[in-house]
Amino acid sequence: MFDETGTYAKFDLNELQLLPVGWREEIEKVALQQSYLVHLDGNSTTSREPANSKGTDINIVDGIKIYSSLPWLFRLYANELLTLANKHFPNKYKIDTELISSININYLKGRGSRYERHVDSNPLTGILFVTSHHEPEGGELIFELSRGVIKISPEPGIFILFDARELPHTVTPLKKSAYRISIPMNFFLEGEKRLRPSDLDGYIYNNPK
Repeated sequence: MFDETGTYAKFDLNELQLLPVGWREEIEKVALQQSYLVHLDGNSTTSREPANSKGTDINIVDGIKIYSSLPWLFRLYANELLTLANKHFPNKYKIDTELISSININYLKGRGSRYERHVDSNPLTGILFVTSHHEPEGGELIFELSRGVIKISPEPGIFILFDARELPHTVTPLKKSAYRISIPMNFFLEGEKRLRPSDLDGYIYNNPK
């Protein structure tokens, strides 16, 4: 379950029979039809982009849209995947109380598309991979440890959990004209105040508060 460094826990939701028939097609349809373009310029509290970075463009489906268009996916996040987090990690977790940021679809499309180098603000992050990507194609998730890097090649139905509050990570650029879909999910500590940088929602959703 945990990788050899203890950085992340990995689960196959297909083997666990937690995904409905046609789940990939449903998610891809929503990503294509309801995502909106966001430019991440590397200037948020959690960004760890190099100083000369020009930022990157991504497409996002936020939690509000997921709640209405993919209700089964939100229920999965709020129930079975929360249960996995609480079973396999030492703390007690809860889902995000802010719907927009609770669960998102990240949709990268086209050669050169990537996700910025950053850290997370929440104590536990989950990611469900929807599309498949391997090193020659780009699209790998990279964790930067002090002793080296960990590369994760996405596979459909694989779900990982990790704490990356002090662990920079990024998605490598796509090397061909394709698209990459993943679903990040935020978990916070039960019984504690939800802590999230005040600039982060405006940065990700272009919706300053």
